[in-house]
Amino acid sequence: MNMSHHSVIAAACVAVGLLLQVLVAPHVGIARAYPHVPVALMLGLSLARPGAQGPLAPFVAGITFDLVTGAPLGAMTFSLTLVCAAASRVFAALDNDSLLVPGVLAAVGCLACEGLFGAFMLAGGYQARVGSALAGAILPTALYTFALAVAAFLVLRALAPRGASAVPTNVSNVR
Repeated sequence: MNMSHHSVIAAACVAVGLLLQVLVAPHVGIARAYPHVPVALMLGLSLARPGAQGPLAPFVAGITFDLVTGAPLGAMTFSLTLVCAAASRVFAALDNDSLLVPGVLAAVGCLACEGLFGAFMLAGGYQARVGSALAGAILPTALYTFALAVAAFLVLRALAPRGASAVPTNVSNVR
């Protein structure tokens, strides 16, 4: 795989994610759920290119998210880097051509990332009860982010160079 092509795509995902988080996400909230666009794009990138995704793009996306949104510094950075690395490794190990596997990994990854981020927010002094934070903010935000992550995965998989797609289309690897 051409590393410069992957670097350009990763940098574009970080920049687009940050811009959409600042400019669009505050206006498209449903109730108290606002999408975390950098989480969706980084998770989609990690699943679309599991072998090529390193920790740098999720780290940069997480630290810029923390700086822009006023969250405790390092909360999204740690959560996003950990979840993207784990999702990428698990998807590469599964070696499955089904679209169900990236969907399930995206759902689990979004829930884990939002759960870790919510735990850091509560530990950092956010005034809420754990149950109300889970039901009122973490789960709806994870669901909203999951929908964006699946869309990002499909778009980023289509942008993958031929021969580098994470999901082969001609051979079934289901065992």
